Amino acid sequence: LVSTNPATSSVLSSSSGEFSFGKMLSGDVTVTARKKNYLSNNIIVYVYEGERTQMDIVLLKDEKDYGSVTIYEPVPGNGAVDQLKSFTMKWKVDQTKSDITLTYDVLLFKSNSSTQQVVGESLTVKEVVVDGLTDNTTYYWYVVAKYNGNIVANGPTWSFKTGNNSGN
Repeated sequence: LVSTNPATSSVLSSSSGEFSFGKMLSGDVTVTARKKNYLSNNIIVYVYEGERTQMDIVLLKDEKDYGSVTIYEPVPGNGAVDQLKSFTMKWKVDQTKSDITLTYDVLLFKSNSSTQQVVGESLTVKEVVVDGLTDNTTYYWYVVAKYNGNIVANGPTWSFKTGNNSGN
């Protein structure tokens, strides 16, 4: 099952895994793929008006029976602007096996940098406070869900931009 957020459509892929969506709004779209006995995965793509968007989503076999885990609905929202230099980032999680208690790592990095900073590690709550951010800077962040130290899901990479907080 392949679906989009914002919710435009859900489709079943072919037996070879191919899929396509009809009409979609342009802009950032999160595409989530789920398959029984596989770990779900999602990616964010930018859909340009009047153009076809090619994407590949890799699903890993759920060897240890973790069930499907989807990380979604970030706060701040993807593409948010004028954020403070210190605030609480939050997210939601949907999981098919509710008896598995997950922990979360949160990674943050600046635009044009490949150096990732761990801002939360082995969290049992779905939020983390970040501080000491730089004014007028675009940041990217994502959440990794783990069970007993094993990665069971990687959330999509979201972005936000800090504002001019010189008065804060």
